Amino acid sequence: MKICFKIFLILSHSFISLSGGTQSIHVNLDKLTTLDDIATHITLLESNPKAKLQLPKVDVANAKFFDLFYTWDVESDPQIDVMVVQQKNYDALYIDINNDENLTNDGSPYIFKHDENSFSFDIVSNHDKDQKAKLILERKPELPDSVLSVFVDKEGNLNKGLAKQYGAMKGDFNYKGEQGTFYFDDRVSLRRGEMSVDEMSIQIGIFDFTNNGLFNDDEDVLIVDLDENGRLQYDNVGEVFKLNDIFTIRSQNYKIQDFDKYGKWVEIITTDEEATFFFLMENRNQTTKMASELSIKGELDQSFWELSFNALNDKKVNMIDFAGKYLLLNFWGEWCKPCIEEIPDLLETKNLISNDKFEIIGFAKSTRVDLLKKVISENNMDWPHIILPDEINEKFKISGYPTNILILKDGKTYIRTGAVNYDFIASHIK
Repeated sequence: MKICFKIFLILSHSFISLSGGTQSIHVNLDKLTTLDDIATHITLLESNPKAKLQLPKVDVANAKFFDLFYTWDVESDPQIDVMVVQQKNYDALYIDINNDENLTNDGSPYIFKHDENSFSFDIVSNHDKDQKAKLILERKPELPDSVLSVFVDKEGNLNKGLAKQYGAMKGDFNYKGEQGTFYFDDRVSLRRGEMSVDEMSIQIGIFDFTNNGLFNDDEDVLIVDLDENGRLQYDNVGEVFKLNDIFTIRSQNYKIQDFDKYGKWVEIITTDEEATFFFLMENRNQTTKMASELSIKGELDQSFWELSFNALNDKKVNMIDFAGKYLLLNFWGEWCKPCIEEIPDLLETKNLISNDKFEIIGFAKSTRVDLLKKVISENNMDWPHIILPDEINEKFKISGYPTNILILKDGKTYIRTGAVNYDFIASHIK
């Protein structure tokens, strides 16, 4: 294994050609980033290495150690060992770049300055210099301020609850999570660019799921920003497709014709073939099966009951009118295939549970309100539908679709999950 640090500047462009009625769109995926999922991993610095390492001849009395998992696709050790020697203004990182558990033959240490928030490095294949897996360390996660406080305080110390949780995982029940005792880490494995559709730019990307530096494995996927919120997320299954899927953007179907195995570009063509849902179907059964396990319980901000909104039919919807019932908040969009797939389950639930006990309110993240109204009408979705207000989006931190929040009868607690069906909802209604 080798690690190298190089900066590449590639001019991004997208061009269209027509051949026999088929539209071809070439997109340069010139940005290498992490996913936009609001998820993090924290690595604690420890006094002793997990592996039996050969250490360099430096003062290691106060050295700290950690290892990083970087790929599912390797026959040898998938963990990279690192020793940290903290100085006044920087951390000296001794990285086992050739993965031989010997830190004496990897060259000079890498410098991670204290006034820098992030540091990244590449793990390069012995067999192919262009096959690289990039890892990143951060002192604070790159997240919006509204979310950042969930993880760290203003001084960069871990949230107390997280510190307690991660300390317990390491057997240190007195761990305080002070800055300098941990890093946030991630795999930089999304190549992204912009695709021109109807004079609009849609973000797309190929995600190297295995993180082996190749973007043509069976597990690797295409992600399309269908809701046009500027985020490419693996946990939003309605925007994730296998590389051989046929997908829909604004009523036109597309498929990948060709792509670079290193993820640097993709060629997409229009097609009259019907949309396929290979990725969605792989995940649907598992998602349904695990819905209860993946659900999260929360406390409802009571200011919710003071809110009022105008529905798509121009009728005013007062949240307080639903108090005392089980209330399902269904976050969806007309562009979202899993949301459309879920509609029969919502209709069944609405028909089988009395209105005196259970109601639904739809909050729609829409890119085409005319098509949204058509879907509602054709499916007889006779519950209130509201264009997702910023206030609700911020209150519930919606990042994937569908998201369903079942507010319980007490009006104080809720259960949050992804896709739902009758059995899931009925199991929580007494």
